[in-house]
Amino acid sequence: MISKKLTPPLRLLADQALLNHLPIVHPARRRIEDDLGNYRSGFIGQQNLAYFLDLSDLGKKHAFLTIFIPKDSRWTH
Repeated sequence: MISKKLTPPLRLLADQALLNHLPIVHPARRRIEDDLGNYRSGFIGQQNLAYFLDLSDLGKKHAFLTIFIPKDSRWTH
């Protein structure tokens, strides 16, 4: 059971909106396109994971998607 529904990251939406307004020859456009590609591929990976988790037989187990755990938190040691 997926407990938290998957939504696109705010950064992905912001980068898409920014690229719609930037001229093609803008110096920062390439960096933003690369960033957008990384966020888009990560989101697609999360969608694929959610699909296979839905197909699996987890019983009463829960899956929490799009949860961010900071690198320096006590949970990552």
